[in-house]
Amino acid sequence: MKVECLVTKKSHSDIVWDVKWSPDGQLLASAGKDKVLRIWRYDTKSNSLSDFQVVTDMHQRSIRSIAFSPDNLMLACASFDGSVSILQRSNKSSLFHLLTKIKGHTSEVKYVAFNNDGTLLATCGRDKTVWVWEYDEDIQEFSTLAVCNGHNQDVKCVQFSPSGSHLVSTSYDNSIITWCSMNMDDYERVNQFRHHDNIVWQVDFEKNGEYMGSVSQDGTLKVYKFILNQGSESKDMFHDDSIPFTYGEVFTSQKDSPSLPIYSLSFSPSKELLIATGGATSNLDIYYSKTNAKSLTKELSFANAHDGDINRVAFHPSDACVLATCSDDETVKLWKLSL
Repeated sequence: MKVECLVTKKSHSDIVWDVKWSPDGQLLASAGKDKVLRIWRYDTKSNSLSDFQVVTDMHQRSIRSIAFSPDNLMLACASFDGSVSILQRSNKSSLFHLLTKIKGHTSEVKYVAFNNDGTLLATCGRDKTVWVWEYDEDIQEFSTLAVCNGHNQDVKCVQFSPSGSHLVSTSYDNSIITWCSMNMDDYERVNQFRHHDNIVWQVDFEKNGEYMGSVSQDGTLKVYKFILNQGSESKDMFHDDSIPFTYGEVFTSQKDSPSLPIYSLSFSPSKELLIATGGATSNLDIYYSKTNAKSLTKELSFANAHDGDINRVAFHPSDACVLATCSDDETVKLWKLSL
């Protein structure tokens, strides 16, 4: 397995916190400490990025997280100023404009994510809460659907499962919580587990929802299998029939020496299991298995992929061998894997 850097963009003037693909794979967006949102158009034939749009003056502090809606027409930006900007465009060729700003968190907003049909938006933050917002297309506004309290420290990441059936959050409290909407009006905590020994920075899902992965300050990648509650004797499963599902741990990576934090992971859309990670080592690591998560191995570690911490890794949504990264070194990079 080999990896090649195709593109390096040094367009930001400070740390780049996040980089995300549009679901159709045509756009790549990045944002960071300079409070600027940059959007590039991706050319699949040349594997190149060209300027599409630059948005400034949206936020007073860092933009920490960004997310495209499933229809590619909205882009959400979560900021340390406590607000979330929602940008919208009328079609895939037009530019984005500010639709609205939503406020609810009492402090920094750390992550933002849409559900699978774009009707719900989830945010989390330093105030230890997860908020779920519902979008009303008729009036083009987001209203509060639920405020979830369960973590006792900053919430770092929130993600909807691919089916949209549940929500997962991670925190400074070393835990992962799964949430379900039991009555369509509120989200309840289904499970809280602590498989990591330190801050859990991010979770991500395999495209079909069979596997979930998490990365941590403890220097490990962990992968879990989605399990319906059927009364198994597994220590990772519930025996209460009121609990619909859980995640059983099936893989833990070996810690590097010295052990440094892993900040981000991304599942490739490939048929095999392919996971990229990045963090404080500045290395781009690739884990691979042809069969299942139990047989995952680190196939590649590209040393010094950036000149600083890697804050986000993101596989292209349809090209299993293309991924983007961003870093403290103020750059966004595009990579190509050769399996």
